[in-house]
Amino acid sequence: MKRILKGEHDPFIQASGLKEGNTLLDCTLGLGSDSIVASFVVGAAGKVTSLEGNLFLYYLLRGGLKSWDTGYPLMNDAMSKIDVKHDTYERFLASCPSKSIDVVYFDPMFEETIEESEGIKGLRRFAIYSKISSEAIEAAKRVAKQKVVLKDHWKSEQFEKYGFHVNKRKSAKFHFGVIDVTRS
Repeated sequence: MKRILKGEHDPFIQASGLKEGNTLLDCTLGLGSDSIVASFVVGAAGKVTSLEGNLFLYYLLRGGLKSWDTGYPLMNDAMSKIDVKHDTYERFLASCPSKSIDVVYFDPMFEETIEESEGIKGLRRFAIYSKISSEAIEAAKRVAKQKVVLKDHWKSEQFEKYGFHVNKRKSAKFHFGVIDVTRS
């Protein structure tokens, strides 16, 4: 958010193409950093729905995002607007109407660990390590109006396996892959 407020670009926002008024389904909430940035960008006219499959993390994030005071009113507002749901993305996507959400986003636990990622260390034992399936990608493509975005380790084979166009960043340990469903 600080980068965006300074007028700089954010790789997630660039890949997703999110703008004010859009809707995002974050299929893998985790600690919520991408959902927070998305909520800030889509603003009051947009909506971010975030799924967490682990019950403990769901309770922690559902309450924490509504009540935690970061000391930054814009961030507090963005956090409080996120609609956190306890569900699997497979089940949730199956219940969504076609073309009902602008961007569907996946940020699964990477198969290859990035040791420098301090923020995620405490989460690893609670995380769900299931692989994304072709059925989940197809469901996401059905539900998305604009894009399906995947954040994964730069060595991941999932990008090619599922047909994502990869936004490679030279020094980054992870990349964003995009399927533009408006071109399908």
